[in-house]
Amino acid sequence: MTKIIEGTKKCAICGKHSKHYEILSCCTFGSSDLDTRPSEMSRGTMSEWIQACPYCGYVSYDLEKIPESMFEIDIEEIMKSNEYKTGKPFTFKKSEKLAKDFYRFYLMHEFADDLEEAFSDIRCAAWDCDDNNDPVNAAALRKLGIKIMDKIFENMDDKKANYLLSRADFLRRIGQFDAVIKEFTNIKFKKELYNEIIAFQIAKAKEKDTRCYTIDHVHPEKEE
Repeated sequence: MTKIIEGTKKCAICGKHSKHYEILSCCTFGSSDLDTRPSEMSRGTMSEWIQACPYCGYVSYDLEKIPESMFEIDIEEIMKSNEYKTGKPFTFKKSEKLAKDFYRFYLMHEFADDLEEAFSDIRCAAWDCDDNNDPVNAAALRKLGIKIMDKIFENMDDKKANYLLSRADFLRRIGQFDAVIKEFTNIKFKKELYNEIIAFQIAKAKEKDTRCYTIDHVHPEKEE
């Protein structure tokens, strides 16, 4: 069962109060997407994954707090930037406020060199663009996500399976079919389901298929 409550938050930057929803509990039913996006009901709570101050524009997981990785950066200076204010180089639609908020959070995480959280922000922004039928921004965000993963891999001895699964899906979704085939043909995971997912991604890349798929498409009734 999913339980969401409304509460008042004091912004950690401007000190003004505003109302926001918080998730107390959440459950999921069904199969996640191949880029790890969860199924419902968790999928439908994405607007509660981040909070934005309606007065100064500060965004955070909890509006009253500053993430630990950002203690040493000048958040207010970042918030003054054109990229933070407008969302550029992306041209988010009015309905994509959530994508813009996640992009803003990415800018702060990226400046703080918190690349794993930066990637998570961009992935969420891409998901919101998917939901708003905006393939142009969704593809551009996935391209940025791939660049972030490249940086993450530079400092990672063993590439984490979840990033590799996301990378294969990102590459295929933006039409980089040859890259999917080249990068993943010889990759093997300890978990057989992951190998099945990659084999599925390679097969769809050969078909030049950019559609969204779930784990159920790979192996019905089998979950991670």
